[in-house]
Amino acid sequence: MSLFFREIIRKQIQHSLLMLVFIISSLGASDSLLAQSAPESVGEKTEAVEKQTPADVLSQVDELVSQINSDPESNDAAKTRSEELKKLIQESLEVWRQEWELAGQLRQEIKTIPTETQKMSAEIERLRKEPSQPWNSAKPVNELEQELEALKVKQQSLQDESTTLAQLVDQQTMRRQELQQRLDKLVAEETSVVNTLQANQDKANLTSLEKLQRLYNQTLRVKINQQRKTLEAELQRLDARQAVNWNQIKTELIELQLVKTQEQVKVFTEEFQKARQREAARAVKEAEAQNQEVIRSVPELKILVDQYQQWARENQDLAPLLTQVENDLIQHQTNLSELKQQYERVTALVDQVGHTGPIGTMLRKFRSELADIDDNLENLSKRSETLANVQLKIFELEGEQSQQFQPDLFVQTYMPNATDQEQEVALKAIGKQREMLKTLRHNYVQYNRTLYELNKTDKNYVLKNREFASYINERVLWIRSSPSGMLTISQLKEDDEAFQWVYSLNGWKKVWTQSAKQIRQAPLQSVALILLWSILLILGTRWRRDLNAISKQVAPSAFYKFYPTVKATILTLLIAIVWPLFFWGWAWLLGEQADREEISSALIPALQQLQTSNQDPTLNLIPTLLQVGYWFFTLEFMRLLFRSRGLADSHFQWNFASMLTVRRNMRWLMLVSVPLLVLCGLLQGDAIDPQPELDAWERVAYILFWLTLTVFLFNIFHPASGLFQTVIDYKQNAWMDRLRWPICLILASIPLVLAMLSFLGYHYTALQLSGYLSMTAWFLIVLFLVRALLHRWIMLGYRRLSILRSQQKREQKEAERLAQEQAEGTSTGESPIKIEEDRPIDLRFSSHQIRRLLNATLWTVALSGLWLIWADLIPAFSMLDGSERFAVWDTTKQVTDPETGNTVEVIEQITIFDLILGLAIAVLTVAATRNIPGLLEMTVLEQLPIDASVRYAITTIARYICILIGVIIGFQVIGLAWSQVQWMATALTFGLAFGLQEIFANFISGIILLFERPIRVGDIVTIDNVSGVVSRIRMRATTITDWDRKEYVVPNKEFITGRLLNWTLSDPVNRIVINVGIAYGSNVEQAREIILRLATDHPETMEDPPPVVTFDGFGDSTLNLTLRTYLPNLENRLLTIHQLHLQINNEFNAAGIEIAFPQRDLHIRSMPADFVKQAASNGTVPEKNDHQGNGHSQTEPPTEPPEALTSKTTTSNPSIDPGLDE
Repeated sequence: MSLFFREIIRKQIQHSLLMLVFIISSLGASDSLLAQSAPESVGEKTEAVEKQTPADVLSQVDELVSQINSDPESNDAAKTRSEELKKLIQESLEVWRQEWELAGQLRQEIKTIPTETQKMSAEIERLRKEPSQPWNSAKPVNELEQELEALKVKQQSLQDESTTLAQLVDQQTMRRQELQQRLDKLVAEETSVVNTLQANQDKANLTSLEKLQRLYNQTLRVKINQQRKTLEAELQRLDARQAVNWNQIKTELIELQLVKTQEQVKVFTEEFQKARQREAARAVKEAEAQNQEVIRSVPELKILVDQYQQWARENQDLAPLLTQVENDLIQHQTNLSELKQQYERVTALVDQVGHTGPIGTMLRKFRSELADIDDNLENLSKRSETLANVQLKIFELEGEQSQQFQPDLFVQTYMPNATDQEQEVALKAIGKQREMLKTLRHNYVQYNRTLYELNKTDKNYVLKNREFASYINERVLWIRSSPSGMLTISQLKEDDEAFQWVYSLNGWKKVWTQSAKQIRQAPLQSVALILLWSILLILGTRWRRDLNAISKQVAPSAFYKFYPTVKATILTLLIAIVWPLFFWGWAWLLGEQADREEISSALIPALQQLQTSNQDPTLNLIPTLLQVGYWFFTLEFMRLLFRSRGLADSHFQWNFASMLTVRRNMRWLMLVSVPLLVLCGLLQGDAIDPQPELDAWERVAYILFWLTLTVFLFNIFHPASGLFQTVIDYKQNAWMDRLRWPICLILASIPLVLAMLSFLGYHYTALQLSGYLSMTAWFLIVLFLVRALLHRWIMLGYRRLSILRSQQKREQKEAERLAQEQAEGTSTGESPIKIEEDRPIDLRFSSHQIRRLLNATLWTVALSGLWLIWADLIPAFSMLDGSERFAVWDTTKQVTDPETGNTVEVIEQITIFDLILGLAIAVLTVAATRNIPGLLEMTVLEQLPIDASVRYAITTIARYICILIGVIIGFQVIGLAWSQVQWMATALTFGLAFGLQEIFANFISGIILLFERPIRVGDIVTIDNVSGVVSRIRMRATTITDWDRKEYVVPNKEFITGRLLNWTLSDPVNRIVINVGIAYGSNVEQAREIILRLATDHPETMEDPPPVVTFDGFGDSTLNLTLRTYLPNLENRLLTIHQLHLQINNEFNAAGIEIAFPQRDLHIRSMPADFVKQAASNGTVPEKNDHQGNGHSQTEPPTEPPEALTSKTTTSNPSIDPGLDE
């Protein structure tokens, strides 16, 4: 222990001495510190401080600060400034010390560069002559593994050093420019400080604060001067290294060391794996031999040695698996390293050269050579399960290790009476078992670690591959694929070989000769394909007849089966595939021969054979046939879809004129486009390394093909006679009607844009966009076909239910008629009460709901599919976001500095891409606002046990949330963050609070209505003497639909601040009151029982509380009875009142009970003489005091208004707001 403490004390003394020497050398080297800061023009007053050391400067600073603090005339600002200057001086001196040390190190490196270069050259020569280090396989496996791990660590260190050095070499030019810029800046700063010192050198009677300021300027100049010297030293180091080629020699040395180490690692790994497998095999043999020995000597240990033998075999089986994953790891790490280096070289070259034609060629080449990552993703998925099993196995082995006994303890416990020889055998067996368990666990741990590293490597490879592909996709489409630019006549003349091949018969004869040769070399496959195609061709005629028969079958309006539509769809696909199968079979035969000749796997379009300057266009025959087959299938399917008595005509019932237009244009399109597409495929040049003299006629063929598509699309989407008429017939839409011409022109201009791109030299871009557009067109065709089939299925289901319901109604009416005929002979005189059935389901509403859900689902599928199709191309549009050429305006953005953690403002450019993205977000926001609430209601809310008003509130809030999120994200994208517009929002809010306070009050009231829910959609309310049903609750106002179907718009504030009567808020139960007056002399008890029985038996009245009939009093001419009964809701209120009145009237008539009516006796005392004379002449003058009952006399106007008379009559009137019963 004393030696240990003495060693610690000795090291502490050494460190203290070194620090003391360093401080003395620093002070000594800086004796003339401030002398550096004094220019020649500075006066004698500064000479006294020229030779001060940093310690003297700091002492002087402290003295000046003390003077300032003790001076009673110094204010707080002077004291604060003195402390700031003191801190700045200390920082300047510290920076000067660091720069002085760094400059010294750089000068020392400059001195050693020649010697170091000579040593590196000598080391390179030695390494070249040095043989590879031999592998000592006689060592134990664990020692060999340690040596291998040490070599791998060395290899990784050399790789890191090589990468760092490569980055330094690549950045050397930029570093030199950066150093020169910093030097220029320091010179300007030093000049400014010197001018300040010269301006104040003659000033007398300086205050303590001014002296402190001058001292700070002097130390600041010292610091700047030393920084300049350090930068100059670094520049000198760069020049010195460049003079002796230090970078090249250093790189060569590291690369040579890395190659040597990699060779050693490769050899050592192979030998180590062999040694490990030999050791595993030896352990198995040893376990088998030991098993026999133990069974002979100690049979009780058989279970133990069997376990040992099982572990040995498992270890032997694990050895090749471990070897395989180690080799895979080495290979995958090599692939990842090469991909990273390739990516770094490409990015550096693009940054230096720019987006030129050769760069575009290089990017297209690398894009085609990027490996497919599907295998990596599949391996990652499979390897995850293997990792889980291995980790479980390790856990089990650790459990086995924890349960192991010590050998001596095991023998003493389980073999106390064993002999010495038996104990020795047992101890040996237990030791071997423990060692094997340890080895097996170690190998499993190594296997798990290797699998984990392999997974990590594959994940990094996938990420880097995607990053590389995204980098290329961002740039490759914006670079001309044809260096000469626009297509010219001279290019067509230069491409005379392709032109001669087009019009020459020899080329076409060669195509036929080569095809015939392939057929002769594969006779069986050829005969099979010809037979199959002939059978399909013959069956095609029969399938067409079947389509016509199906068309006649589904023609009746009462037909409701969906199977014929499915059958017609399948037959259409089968007929459409007949001729394309001819082209695909031809390509398959050629591909089989190409495989036998090991040319390529031509069945996959992505691995097309592309022509070069000395290639024959016939080599493109296979991809051409495949491409023509796909195109012909598309045209044939569309032609059959729109054929007479086809799917669109007989099943979907689309507009006949539109279908006729499509059929007519489809005929000439097939005749023109198919030959052009054959030329395009045969003349297609190398898309990776395009040569202008070989792609001119190819571009011409593609331009003609795209112009043909332009004419075709314009014809079929023509607003007057195209497919738009079908859309308008299906759904009347004012916007669609107004936008017919713009949509038609946009769709027709898509292939025209491709033709213009090819003409301008962006032929590769046009081909890539054409591929994506083709996939998009097919996806939309399939989606529209599925939509039409589903709508057909819904319509047929609606038709079937309607027919069944009509049949049920007819059967029900027939049964009622028979029952009525049977009851006529046994009538009791009582009118039976007809109980209404439950309201049937509204089929039209259900069908509309299903269509809405279907449309929402198809929109989701469409957006998802378009995203999957165009996802690889989306990075190309980011070029609009990263270039200053597309900047629209600048904005400031607050970000957090990762080094300091402070919030700083940076300038961010808003580009065209941001505007496009903001517009897309606005469109998506509108779509989401219109569709997400409805989709949420249909898919989620309708399945929950909540009423319609809650669903309406949730969907309304969801709509507000969609709008809010869309506005926030859209403004963020275009640079309008909340921090930038909050002052404007505050001002607008303050101003609008006065100008639009009613609008804001109604908006807030609308939100309160949705949350508090004093009214709900569907409630029956009365406000301002208006009664009706709440139909909508909007942002500003609520709509009430009254009984005349008029919409009454009420501001939301009225519901919050005013008085409101809600008939169905918490309890929809309501009471009806019916007054019945019977004549004097009638049986009141019988009348009461009749009324009570009718009210009790009615299906709409409630049993609890029960109906009540009371005898309320004696009227002028009636005995007044009142019926009070309750209904569960207001839905059938009017119908119930009507039925009760009708039944009471019928029952009273049958029972002989008279319903009284008002009677009045008029006594005429006097009348005009003219009227009396006229009446006497007519013989109609009544006698005086003649009492005429039961009626009103017409001779004298009533003394009360008609309303008063009406009010005195006894009528049946429910005591509820009359408006509710209208």
